[in-house]
Amino acid sequence: MTVLFLAMMTLASCQGTSVYLPVAPIVNKAAFPDIPAADKRVCLAPGYKAGQNALSVIKRYEVALIDCSLRHQRVVKFYNKLQSTQTGEGAK
Repeated sequence: MTVLFLAMMTLASCQGTSVYLPVAPIVNKAAFPDIPAADKRVCLAPGYKAGQNALSVIKRYEVALIDCSLRHQRVVKFYNKLQSTQTGEGAK
């Protein structure tokens, strides 16, 4: 029951995050700075073992989701700043 509950929560949280963005034009990769190393990591589910307390598992998943969300915000801010400097808007 716990596995089903967590799976349903995960799917429900992912359902509302689907945003279709236009495809970016291909540009010279060397022209862009690297994204910070801490934000390059892939967001992973923390996992659990049979017999663990369900509340502690849910809390770890919640912390992992918050961490991933914050990482995503930093990446978006990084690329928005990069885009504004590329288009000249950052110089204003």
